[in-house]
Amino acid sequence: MLKLFKISILLLSLSVLGQGPSMSLHDLKEAYLEKRSFYYRTEFKTLPETKQTDLNNLVQILKENGPNSFEFNLVNYINSNYDLAAKNNLLKAYELKPDDRRVRLEMFAYYVMVDDHAKQVEFAKKIKSQFTTGELNYYRSMLKSVKADVIIFSGKQDAYPAMVVNLLEQVNAKATLVSLDLIQNKTYKKQVEARLKIANTTFVGNESKYLQMMIAANPANRIIASTVPQRYLSKIMNDVYLIGYFYEYKAKNQLNSLTYYYKRVQPSINDIKEMSARDKKLYGNYLPALLTLYKLSLAQGLEVSKLKSDIETLATILNKTTAVNQIIDAYGK
Repeated sequence: MLKLFKISILLLSLSVLGQGPSMSLHDLKEAYLEKRSFYYRTEFKTLPETKQTDLNNLVQILKENGPNSFEFNLVNYINSNYDLAAKNNLLKAYELKPDDRRVRLEMFAYYVMVDDHAKQVEFAKKIKSQFTTGELNYYRSMLKSVKADVIIFSGKQDAYPAMVVNLLEQVNAKATLVSLDLIQNKTYKKQVEARLKIANTTFVGNESKYLQMMIAANPANRIIASTVPQRYLSKIMNDVYLIGYFYEYKAKNQLNSLTYYYKRVQPSINDIKEMSARDKKLYGNYLPALLTLYKLSLAQGLEVSKLKSDIETLATILNKTTAVNQIIDAYGK
């Protein structure tokens, strides 16, 4: 992916400078999306000014070359970071290409932000096929396993498939699923703050502290998906405990929670072998929780032979045998 990214940006630079073949609007859109995705791998929900300027420059090139195009309208909306002032760009993009996968995802997110339940269901049906059976099963099992009133996710990779499952199957109908990505939008932020009964506080640039406030306001009924990157947990790192699918604030009995989790996921461990690389990455979230359970069980003098065998099987499937064996050996000392 990194190699492709470098090639895309090189081609873009050459075309802008007039030193090489010009890029199509489609290529410009893909270059933007690739660059944005690359930047956000290591950032919070906002980018440093230099990186945002890079993205803005790509949007400007698209505008100059196709101001009425699908590509410009979609990218200009995405670049606004979910600003509803740019919603007409999104609606125009959908009008031009209603079957495009990315624009359907953005339409779904838009209706989540404006709290239009009927439209959420409509677009959940349209985007469900974008998620694998493995992904849908993962989030279905996750939602079934929890009684919390509020579940906090990171963004489209985890929040959207969970929302789709919940909207279409009512797996955990009473739970409010929150996407940290979408809190950049003022309308959605107000909606979340009203439902969670928390103060109007700055989110962008203050993400970890905001997450702390969301949880601490009612820790018994709020939980964080383990798919949320750990950098968002810095303000509460000493108070959150991995309990399987989730991080729980000041967990009362981590060992019991992890034991329950293990019983839920154990039957599916061997099935991971036949999954795609994309699904294996998601199901790799099993490992930290099971290793934590192994460590706690050893400390309590509990039987761990079956658990150890399952961890080793999972490690082999995920090509992480060496690292996992080192951890197991360290725990056994």
